[in-house]
Amino acid sequence: MPYEQWKLLKHQLVDAGLHIVVLDQPMTHAALSGNPESSMISKVLTEFMIDFAAAMGRDDYETRRKRQAQGIQKAKALGKYQGRKPDLKLRENVALLLSEGKSWSQIQHLLGCSRSTIAKVKKQGNSDKDSTL
Repeated sequence: MPYEQWKLLKHQLVDAGLHIVVLDQPMTHAALSGNPESSMISKVLTEFMIDFAAAMGRDDYETRRKRQAQGIQKAKALGKYQGRKPDLKLRENVALLLSEGKSWSQIQHLLGCSRSTIAKVKKQGNSDKDSTL
């Protein structure tokens, strides 16, 4: 998540009056007392925990992406990388529903696929028509 989006989300969480209370962390229990003095401590702790959780999540995401890229690179070096295969049955069903005049939203709802999948099928269908002309 880009930093600007993260800042906006964090402000929305803080503005909503969210207080994080951790069972094993007695310092966070101050939010439950309703004491105005402890409320400031609770707010600071909550903001810290939100930042900490976001940093941990981002670090985990980047680590997984890096390991995935390493695995793909290793498989390519061994000549075993084949990539993700398209779901041909799903694409066939999307093409059928498009030919029947169904809307993209209807297709998404019926098949549980993404709009990008529908767009790819539609584009492929148009290129197939172009190649037959």
